[in-house]
Amino acid sequence: MVKKSLFIFAFLILLTINICSAEVQSIGPFQSGSCINLPQSCSNCTFVNITKIQMPNSTTINPSELMSTRNGINFNYTYCPPENVLGKYIITTLANPDGESVSVDYDFIMNGSGQEVTIAQAIVYIFSLIIGFLILGFTIVGVTKIPFRNTRAEDDSVISINNLKYVKVVLLVFVYLEVLFLVAMARNISIGFLMLTDVGQFFNILYFIMLSGTLVLFPLIFFFTITVWLADKQVQKDLERGIPVR
Repeated sequence: MVKKSLFIFAFLILLTINICSAEVQSIGPFQSGSCINLPQSCSNCTFVNITKIQMPNSTTINPSELMSTRNGINFNYTYCPPENVLGKYIITTLANPDGESVSVDYDFIMNGSGQEVTIAQAIVYIFSLIIGFLILGFTIVGVTKIPFRNTRAEDDSVISINNLKYVKVVLLVFVYLEVLFLVAMARNISIGFLMLTDVGQFFNILYFIMLSGTLVLFPLIFFFTITVWLADKQVQKDLERGIPVR
């Protein structure tokens, strides 16, 4: 008798789980700022209700809104997530197939790219970052090793012109461009795939500041290089005439 009662109790639990199931359907990912179309088909439902929306920041909304339907079979709900809240969303629906309560969860990812990170993309990003940092490191070493001043004697008089100084200027420009590239990569990874909104916004602001800075910095570097080159031409003429230059 006890075994029979336990069997009936277990059967009722399983039946309850089947009736009030929590089926999870993954869709997306979607790009931030876009609206999500949530379709659900149910041929024997009189309604499908949106009961809960759980956002990535742990905020929960209980809209209790009915999904619209055109033919009584295909139901639809359009949800527009906040643009600045990236991550995983979970939307719970409640339907009544054959008069029974059935719950379905939709989960989807909102990110800056609207794409799912693949292994190939991750390898490309990691490889690009490693190569970028290596090139930046070698460039900085070159900048520190190359002297800018002309070759001088013990009395500090100029002996010859150091033309490597122009290579140093070029390397400095490359350092700036390499840092700009790395900042852009960090911005794309943070916003597009890691969903780190605050970090991504920081790199985004830094990127546009540096990009705008090129409009001022590069012309200044150009005019500075021309000025130094003209000064070196004059020094070279003085050296050829035997005029000491300090």
